[in-house]
Amino acid sequence: MRKRAALLFLSAMIAPAMAQTDTPFDMSPERKPAPQAPALPTPAPVSKPPARRYLLQAPILHLQGENVGQAWTFNLTPEQAASAVSLDLGYTNALVVAPEASQIRVTINETAIVEQPVRGAQRPQQLSLPLPPGLLMPGTNRIRISVQQRHRTDCTIDSTYELWTDVDAASTFLTFSAPDANRMRRLEDIRAIGVDEAGRSRFHLVVPALGQTDAATALLKLAEGLALLGNTVNASFSVSRDMPAEDKPGEMVIVAATADEMRTLASLTDDPSAAAATTRFLQLPGHGDALAFTGADWTAIGTVVDQFLSMAGTAGGRRGMIDTTPSRAVDTPMLDGAASLTFASLGRPGEEFSGRRFSTDIAVAMPQDFYANAYGSATILLDAAYTAQVLPGSRINITVNGNLATTVPITAAGGAVLRQYPIKVSMQHFRPGVNVIGLEAMLLTQADRVCAPGAPAEKTPRFALFGTSRFVVPDFARLSLAPNLAATAGLGFPYVGATAPTTVHLGRNDEATLSAAATVLGKLAQAGGHAFPIQPAPAAGNGDDRNAIYVGTATSLPTERLTGVILSTPVDGQPGGGERSDVSVDSWRDKIDPGTLAGTLARMNAWMKETFNLDLAAVHLIPRANEPYALPDTAGIFVSQSIDRDAGTVQTVVSAANDALLRSGTQVLGDQANWMAIAGQTSAYDTASSGMISVPADDPGLLSFQPVSFANLRLVAANWLSGNFVFYALGLVVCATALGLASAALLARLGRRDD
Repeated sequence: MRKRAALLFLSAMIAPAMAQTDTPFDMSPERKPAPQAPALPTPAPVSKPPARRYLLQAPILHLQGENVGQAWTFNLTPEQAASAVSLDLGYTNALVVAPEASQIRVTINETAIVEQPVRGAQRPQQLSLPLPPGLLMPGTNRIRISVQQRHRTDCTIDSTYELWTDVDAASTFLTFSAPDANRMRRLEDIRAIGVDEAGRSRFHLVVPALGQTDAATALLKLAEGLALLGNTVNASFSVSRDMPAEDKPGEMVIVAATADEMRTLASLTDDPSAAAATTRFLQLPGHGDALAFTGADWTAIGTVVDQFLSMAGTAGGRRGMIDTTPSRAVDTPMLDGAASLTFASLGRPGEEFSGRRFSTDIAVAMPQDFYANAYGSATILLDAAYTAQVLPGSRINITVNGNLATTVPITAAGGAVLRQYPIKVSMQHFRPGVNVIGLEAMLLTQADRVCAPGAPAEKTPRFALFGTSRFVVPDFARLSLAPNLAATAGLGFPYVGATAPTTVHLGRNDEATLSAAATVLGKLAQAGGHAFPIQPAPAAGNGDDRNAIYVGTATSLPTERLTGVILSTPVDGQPGGGERSDVSVDSWRDKIDPGTLAGTLARMNAWMKETFNLDLAAVHLIPRANEPYALPDTAGIFVSQSIDRDAGTVQTVVSAANDALLRSGTQVLGDQANWMAIAGQTSAYDTASSGMISVPADDPGLLSFQPVSFANLRLVAANWLSGNFVFYALGLVVCATALGLASAALLARLGRRDD
């Protein structure tokens, strides 16, 4: 409420300036009256095309399975919500999807808009439907797209993976009848920035004084506030001296310039308020609306930016929930310790299912000092039921962040009602930030084995999941370690919440570097829930006594900051440091067939890993140092982290081999799927696989130990010994030996003796 009140106050302060934006300003000097020219015919007004608002958050929404859907929220301005609106939906589907038994469904604000058979197998389908008046609301709106799909000929569980429907982002949008519905008039309208045809949002920061230190400071602070206020899933920033060539959906122009720079940049007419330190929306000729931060000089602009940041970018207090509504349509609770949550409270009420492969998921968030991945186990208390049709051999799979955690076989015939049935879930794959726990039921039936041709699709439910199912987490250890890029990407740790400013070292004050820095700071602020203080500095500046972020190309950053990686891609046209020109005997050892001993050890390691999930390579007494990671030739932008153990500070490097990779990587890193895959000591975007690759830290350093208590110490010791089982085994041997010696000494004094 305080944040919203602050925004309303700031909107009221800029309202007088906004009232002047309907008429373009002209900054050209006064001219003497010219002779009256003959009157010319008034040209016919040019009608503007209808305003469009794209909806998807990825180029394709891939819906695979029998009953599957995705829900999320989007924001609208009051003018958009009041306009007459139509929904366009474009999709294709697999040829094996039976249209007579399959259906696509779209709901907006719990009202069904589309309910019809899936018919996109032969050619792409394009639907256009008017929305009922009053359905859309100013602010947050909820949309869900789901499909129910059945196979034409096959009834196996494997065949369900062949069922898919792809919703096309470029063909799925809202169309507003009012041509100016997409105009922005108030600060809250920034939330309605929307997305482009690929599901991305971009803020264009136009700063004529790009090379000045004061300008860099202001625009990086501005990036934090805009990211928080916009709250979009796939947000990125671009920084330039000039206006963008054209306006595009899902993009917003923000101008930060002095009054003189604004006159030159926008060619506006003289305006008495232009020199005042103010924030206002301007309708720029040829560019639509832009949010302008102006003042007499950069000191005044910095003050305005600070005011904007304090009102728009500070949540404050302890976070109990993480706002995941733009991606999941529900908030995600933050677990600070032991908790028991129902599926219904996590956004998954009861559901019945009549197919072969049922899937759903829930999400919970872990704190930045979560330290229970080596020993901890959560529990799902399952309330579910299955009919007598379900045969033994069916199973329930539990996944965590896409990794299989537990498989529970169904062995009882005749059906059953499960009440608080416990399923242990290893916390090995949990990470700081949001964690998605998936539940998938593989259901075998005799009817599916027969799969009679022409038989109607089964509609009688055979499985039910109840919303009273619970996800239970025991108390877990709390210990902050670094490097830990998962905590940085997931919650902005250790920068968000720090009292001292974070030093942001920039390789150069150029467009590529500032764009990357703005994107990274915006994502960190959004992950942490509020802005954090920063102090920009040159790349070679001294800031080791503070937490720091380094952004720039590899050649523009200090060599000591790149010790965590070995570049193998060209650096500004030169070969990378990871390329070798020599040939040695050692490099050929792995190419030779291993001998008897090496082969035996390899087979033993494979057996231990398969049987006990134990990798012999992890057996060591002394922690291995964090070795540099050789980036592959296909690596683009990369993120690396290190810790200064003496000062207790963390340094994070965001870099690429050259300007081209840094510039293209900025937008890629802004995609939420890539951002949330950042983990370990080093993460890099692989341009060949279009995904992130991560390297864990072998020897993380301690940052903090909170809370200080015997219970937490015991949990920390349990997790550490689980991850360093050699010491655990040695401890058992020592204890057993001591017990044996003590027992021998005691027995030596007991019993009869012949003196």
